[in-house]
Amino acid sequence: MVNPKETLLNSLKRCNRILHDEIKDITHAESLVQPPYNVNKLNWVLGHIITARDNSLRLLHLPGQLSEAERLVYGHGSQPLTDPQTATDFAVLVEKLDCTFEQLTHAINSLSDEDLSASTPYFGPPQPLFDWLVFFQWEETYHIGQLDLLRQMSGKNDKII
Repeated sequence: MVNPKETLLNSLKRCNRILHDEIKDITHAESLVQPPYNVNKLNWVLGHIITARDNSLRLLHLPGQLSEAERLVYGHGSQPLTDPQTATDFAVLVEKLDCTFEQLTHAINSLSDEDLSASTPYFGPPQPLFDWLVFFQWEETYHIGQLDLLRQMSGKNDKII
């Protein structure tokens, strides 16, 4: 039988490991390389992944890591990151990513089966908390896939995934 907490924690750990592989040795300047087509920079993608984790934290009634100003830069529907002055320093984003990992790991470990099955409003119709957390994990994996190409565009010549 599948244990929902173990499923969430294993997915979070796997994503976090791959994320760190993808962002290893990336400088702030490399994170701001603009792809030649209509996609955002590596810096934005990492910030956006943190917004997904912050959404999970908010569902768990915990503070997120991004300020409201950062959420405007990196959140869903935000404009492409064209002004380097609005970008959060890449090393700071990595620190915030690590904080979200610790917060989520602790929070998920403290959830009961009843907590995970509770009907939870966020956007759209209420769903079980577990379903919302899975949704934001899915969003994270979607954006991790983008990092592989963006890493290459930043000047790295290696293979992560």
